[in-house]
Amino acid sequence: MKLNQLKKGFFLICFILSYIPNSFALYSENRFEHLTTKDGLPSLRIHDIYQDSQGYMWFLTDKGASKFDGLEHQYYNTNSKVPIINNFTYDITEDDFGGIWISTEGGLTLIKNEKSDGYLKNKYLSVVLNTKLGIFALGTKYAYLFDSANKKFKQIDFLKDIDESNITD
Repeated sequence: MKLNQLKKGFFLICFILSYIPNSFALYSENRFEHLTTKDGLPSLRIHDIYQDSQGYMWFLTDKGASKFDGLEHQYYNTNSKVPIINNFTYDITEDDFGGIWISTEGGLTLIKNEKSDGYLKNKYLSVVLNTKLGIFALGTKYAYLFDSANKKFKQIDFLKDIDESNITD
């Protein structure tokens, strides 16, 4: 009889202990929240989500970009204090100096120190990457590499100008 009670007690303790880690997980600091336009997103059509080196979350939409600090959104669009080239945003990366590059349907925008500069205006750019060679932007017809010394993009020919082993994300 005692052995049977010990078995039941052991299983009861194991059962209770199995729920303790799960209850701590419910109160973990790592939570995911669903954000909507009611929470401040410019649109529900999210094209990219990116976390920068400062911990800000960036949401790229068809109505501009949003930088989220966990409480508030800061908006970037063609009419904002720090404007971007086009509201239809596609891709985002951060350069080695803390600049945020956003590719859009109308060119590329660099945001740094709450100022913006436009590059490759009137170019449809769907991809922007920070590579060993520098900032690389890809459009529908051409690719471009940023020359940081001249602060200009150079159009590149994949077959002649670039060694694909240098491209990493």
